[in-house]
Amino acid sequence: RQQHCGDTDNQLQRVQEAVRLGPSNQQHQNKRHNNGTKEDMSPTVSPTDGQYPTVLLVPGLLAEPIVTQLHNNICEIFEGTKGNNTRQMILEEYLLSHQGSRHSQNDVTENQSNRNNDDGNNNSTANASINKKKDHNTEEREPRRGQWLENDVQGDFGKWEVLHLLNQGEWIYENMNQCPKTTEFVQTQLSGSIIPEGCIFGNVFISVLEPGTTIERHCGPTNVRHRLHFALQIPSTGTTTVATTTGHSSIPKLTVLDQTLTWTEGQCFVFDDSLVHAVDYPVRANISGRHKDYLCKTQCEDVRAVLIIDLWHPELSILERQAIVDLYSTSGRQR
Repeated sequence: RQQHCGDTDNQLQRVQEAVRLGPSNQQHQNKRHNNGTKEDMSPTVSPTDGQYPTVLLVPGLLAEPIVTQLHNNICEIFEGTKGNNTRQMILEEYLLSHQGSRHSQNDVTENQSNRNNDDGNNNSTANASINKKKDHNTEEREPRRGQWLENDVQGDFGKWEVLHLLNQGEWIYENMNQCPKTTEFVQTQLSGSIIPEGCIFGNVFISVLEPGTTIERHCGPTNVRHRLHFALQIPSTGTTTVATTTGHSSIPKLTVLDQTLTWTEGQCFVFDDSLVHAVDYPVRANISGRHKDYLCKTQCEDVRAVLIIDLWHPELSILERQAIVDLYSTSGRQR
């Protein structure tokens, strides 16, 4: 029994050390771990240049930009013989939820406009209060179509929307009800590989980019996870092959350190989001700021939509994974 306890302590040592030091101190030690030259064929391990997670940095884990080959079993679930059916199932639920959300937004805008017109014709404060109360009660009775959130982007153009099924370790039941088949697929087919409910590093969500969107360079919160992208809807023919240039100036691209990826419908890739990465979906034509409305009306259907899932770094042991779930739980964040 004492030997077993000692083995457990040894397995958890790097996690305990990472929690004690914090990510900033680990980053200062990266030269000690990776002091070879670019000609060296040995794998890069954490911490390394370009790796700046904000919450947890576990030393000694493989740190490569593209890690799809480490998750071939998961990618096969998406891309195998039933891959096209899987994509179609998720795509249909995404489209219904997203279109319903936009219709709801338009209804709210139209109702607000009608209220303003009514208020302009009748200055009665009492009538305005009654109308407002009636609208509020109506909104409560109407089922919502999923809570799509808009994230910040760089510049004046573009739009980045997300629908979380699992958000930082918490299942969002309203959104799950909008995508029941997708939720069931993730929970049954990927159990054990995804970062589970209860851990703040776990996410499952649909991410939608419109043309003209730039997401600036950033790092994820930790290197204990790898981020999978499953392409649902892609505007132009791309490839998941790593390349320094794509040859297409107007297709969406993900850059991780010095490597660039594009998306192919029905295919996956996996990357280490603790490394510096950015997304760029250029506008297809030179459209000035005063034509932004035209851009949205003509190109909003030409979006990039992907399902994103956070997977465990495969080099973590079961004990390490459980320790991370306990230490970084949704109930108390970091204990």
